Amino acid sequence: MILYLASSSFCFFLKDLMLSMAFVYFIASKISSNFFFRTDGSLIGHKLSSWWQKITESKMALDTPRYWGM
Repeated sequence: MILYLASSSFCFFLKDLMLSMAFVYFIASKISSNFFFRTDGSLIGHKLSSWWQKITESKMALDTPRYWGM
């Protein structure tokens, strides 16, 4: 019984950890895509911005987009 409770609480801990890491990744990607790659009127800045958005908006973080935009 005690082992079951310990493993159950560990699973909840892992789920919470994964959710918080996903949230931090999402926020960091939005901040970096909005601030670091924004250059007004620059074609290179636009290409870098769209490249970064394709990376961060892909279904999985490790997917490689088909078009790099460079």
